[in-house]
Amino acid sequence: RWNYVCRTTPGISAQLNKLEYKIRETFLPALLDRVFSCTDTCRKIFALPAREGGLSIYNISETYI
Repeated sequence: RWNYVCRTTPGISAQLNKLEYKIRETFLPALLDRVFSCTDTCRKIFALPAREGGLSIYNISETYI
């Protein structure tokens, strides 16, 4: 997880936002083989644990900022 990086790196929030943008706009569409922009609702569903129907791809910018 990102606990260590978030605790030890000052000013990491801007970088985490960039990472979340890339996950949302590049990784998830490539993973699903679709050309779409991931909506907020879609992103929340992907962040759910697998036992709840999600993919467990957590939104680190919401979790650690």
